[in-house]
Amino acid sequence: MKRLEATTMRIKLMREILNAKVRFLAITFVVMIGVTIFIASSMSYRNLKTSYEYTYKKLNFADFRVKSERIPPYIVDRVGTVNGVKMVTPRVRKDVSLIMSDGKHLMGRMIGIPTQRPMVDDLLLEEGRFFVKGDKMVCIAEKHFAKFYDLHTGDTLVYYRDGKKVPLKVIGVASSPEYLVLAGEKGDFSPMMSATAMAIAWMPVADVQAMANMPGEYNQVLFKVGNPGNMDPQINAVEEIMKYTGIKEVVTQGQHQGNRMLQADLEGFRGFALFFPILFLGIACFSIYILLSRLVYTQRPFIGVMRAMGYTKRQILYHYLSFAMIIGLLGALAGAVAGYGLSYLIARVYAGTIGIPLIKIKTYWLVIFQGMSLSLIFCAVAGILPALKSARLDPSKAMRGEMLEHKFRQPVLERIIPPLSRIPLFLKIPVRNMFRNRRRTVFTVVGLVFSVMLVLVFMAVLNTTNYAMNRGFNMNNRFDMVAVFLGGKDETMISKIRRLDGVRDVEPTIGYNCKVRWDGDSTETVMMGVQPETRMRRFYTPEGQQVALTDRHILMSQWFNKKKNLQVGDVVDVSTTWRSKKFIIAAFIEEPMGNQVYMPRDEVRELLAYGTNSRGGFYVQVRPGRNLAVRDGLQKLPGLAAIIDLNEIKREVEHYMNLMYIIVYVMLIFALIMAFTLTFNTITINILEREREVATIRTIGTESWKISVMTTIENLILGLLSIIPGFILGVVVGKYAMSLQQTEYFSLNLVVYPRTYLIVALGIIAILLICQVPSLRYVKKVELAKATKERGA
Repeated sequence: MKRLEATTMRIKLMREILNAKVRFLAITFVVMIGVTIFIASSMSYRNLKTSYEYTYKKLNFADFRVKSERIPPYIVDRVGTVNGVKMVTPRVRKDVSLIMSDGKHLMGRMIGIPTQRPMVDDLLLEEGRFFVKGDKMVCIAEKHFAKFYDLHTGDTLVYYRDGKKVPLKVIGVASSPEYLVLAGEKGDFSPMMSATAMAIAWMPVADVQAMANMPGEYNQVLFKVGNPGNMDPQINAVEEIMKYTGIKEVVTQGQHQGNRMLQADLEGFRGFALFFPILFLGIACFSIYILLSRLVYTQRPFIGVMRAMGYTKRQILYHYLSFAMIIGLLGALAGAVAGYGLSYLIARVYAGTIGIPLIKIKTYWLVIFQGMSLSLIFCAVAGILPALKSARLDPSKAMRGEMLEHKFRQPVLERIIPPLSRIPLFLKIPVRNMFRNRRRTVFTVVGLVFSVMLVLVFMAVLNTTNYAMNRGFNMNNRFDMVAVFLGGKDETMISKIRRLDGVRDVEPTIGYNCKVRWDGDSTETVMMGVQPETRMRRFYTPEGQQVALTDRHILMSQWFNKKKNLQVGDVVDVSTTWRSKKFIIAAFIEEPMGNQVYMPRDEVRELLAYGTNSRGGFYVQVRPGRNLAVRDGLQKLPGLAAIIDLNEIKREVEHYMNLMYIIVYVMLIFALIMAFTLTFNTITINILEREREVATIRTIGTESWKISVMTTIENLILGLLSIIPGFILGVVVGKYAMSLQQTEYFSLNLVVYPRTYLIVALGIIAILLICQVPSLRYVKKVELAKATKERGA
């Protein structure tokens, strides 16, 4: 008997799934999307982290590096004998003015390295060859720089030495763990580090020693140690040996700017990897709950009959819970397959965009297990309440279905506004239907609210990204290029630049690394010195208020407020190698990229002990269509180190942003699918569970088109009621999602354009109208005699 009952329940389950196959598949697809995103993003995060670590290991990324004025060879030999040091590589670095084949000036970072390998911060050749004994005046170009300028083996670069042009032949293109991400360092000529303005190349060490006028000596030593987790003894011993070499800086791997940027980027990706899958699965959970709740409601008479026939509460419970678990299992299996494939694609594309040279893809079975488990847990939670309710139904009451007497009560709205009771019937019925079954109304509105929220969140992410680009390159910055010079006086240089054909305006600026301290905390950042009455820069608070620079005050990126809890009026100490000075925080400004601080230019020069009088930058505004002429004119001025073109930097940033756009657009497509699915299920259930009611109206002579109009009006009212709450929830969720992406180098505030609200509202209404069409067609084809005799819902 028990076997027969079990078989009967399985047959009944299969029939219910087939009867609701469209809704069943739709919710299963939603669950699959959630699992796919979780597995794809989590595995991508782990694979990218593994690829970074693998690259660092294979290319011997320095555990720490020491930069000094002059390091004799015997000192290099001595530090190599320090206990715990595994590998030492001495280098020479010299920044020179480099000229491309088209005449463009760049700052050239020439790094002299040994011709023997292996070495610390080794190179991975992408093209060409490594140095051989006897090579002179040849170089290996860094991958980002070479890609941007389309450099290849055999090309020639030129630099000035003693007033003469010296050619450098490119013999290879390589990646380095030091420059997986181009990041500025202390003492750089400009904080705006970019492949557009910085040429990085490696040369035989003797050539760069000659460039730097340091024959036989070095200014950097790179170290690998046996225990990177505790290398203080090695650092202390090295500092003691090198104390007379003029140590400038000791940089550990954790302090390396490029590594910090990569880790910050990974942490933002990690937050994304967890939040959105949970959001999608949570909405899928709600969809399953609605579906099963309405299924139990409509099947009360059948549940009553089964209980009267001897089926136990446990059997009823397992039956309806199985419906949810089948959805969870199918969604988990499909999501695991899709997520695995997508994770491989994301890791490859991401690594290719950033420029990670060595990619290591692994299968993380634990992540797949976690994703599938999440699916089953969410579906179990969604199914347990309706299943418990079905098991607890009293058989005698359940078999009567809706035949129990209901007392009519005039809706609250009609009591508040009496004229509503006299409106035409086809308008009155939709309004009364909303109050007749409040639970159904709430379910429908909540489902539509989630639909609005989903679409708005990802539309807002696109708005925010576009706004950040506009803010960074148009609103905040009013200059067209920055000209960096290594010599000359400000007043003289301003006069020369201003006289160039096509220059509209020019203004001096200065940028340098600094340390900001407050209340026992500190951070390394970049200070920008700008004229207080600047016409080249605009500073805005996150609220949109424009602020200005004033003496003894500092403007700080909003990151300091959001992540470090500093407040307007707090005092911070800004220090350089030469001096320190206290400043009052005047305001926190909206800077999408970077955590730089802004101060009056004279105060920055004071902090630098006027040590950069002959080394600074100039903001240049160019007349429309005169960029090339101004560039040519600047390149003829003596002492020019580089020209930083804002449009070129924008193109470079857009290249990196393309990956983010791809991910957001994919997520937006998923969100639209989920919104459509959620709306379809909600509206379909709302219509089909009133099959008997609609059939009754038709039997008394009401035309089908009037029934369609009444149903459409009701759905439109519910849709309109959901829009404002959906907008509010979407903004709240969007702000939280943006907070997960806040890093020291990337800070975004959620922005939603007014037209986005209109597009989302119209889109949801359109989806709603489309989703009700299949159900209305089904209701029109219902057999009236059969439907009116049923005592279910």
